[in-house]
Amino acid sequence: CGRLLQLVMQCSLLLQDVDDAIHKAARHVGVAHGLTNALRTSIPVVSTTGRLVLPQDLCIKHGVRSPRYLLSALGMGDENCQLAMKHVVMEIVALARNHLKEARKQRERILLRRMEEPNNGKHAVAVLLPGIVSETFLDRLERSDFDLTNRNLRNVGFLENMSCAARTIHAWATQTY
Repeated sequence: CGRLLQLVMQCSLLLQDVDDAIHKAARHVGVAHGLTNALRTSIPVVSTTGRLVLPQDLCIKHGVRSPRYLLSALGMGDENCQLAMKHVVMEIVALARNHLKEARKQRERILLRRMEEPNNGKHAVAVLLPGIVSETFLDRLERSDFDLTNRNLRNVGFLENMSCAARTIHAWATQTY
């Protein structure tokens, strides 16, 4: 996803003589977005294909063992395996949040660049807005106690959609991400 955001910037002519702050921010937001999407799609993928899209090294590290991990991913495994699955999810969430934090460290440099070249900074921040959407899902996952099988995680109501849209619009208007 990080490379995808860099491609979007290149297509928008944002990579002509731009310092690497925008590149770093795009890479970090892209990684966070990719990790978030892996978490978001993990249960539908398990239920339809039988494959878990969470990193195997983390599953091994936290003791999520096959074939019980499939049942745990679907919320039907034993308590120990479900707890181990929660630890895997918590570590991925922490990693995604860390990437968002690193991307936000580049904000000041990007905004300084915007003062020099108004269009580059403005468009760069717009490209980085998927970080807001990713953070919204990570917050919802945290509120559900890192339980990927929680049905409320997938049932997003109108108010939450509007809240996410409002946060994204506010971030664009204030040039934050």
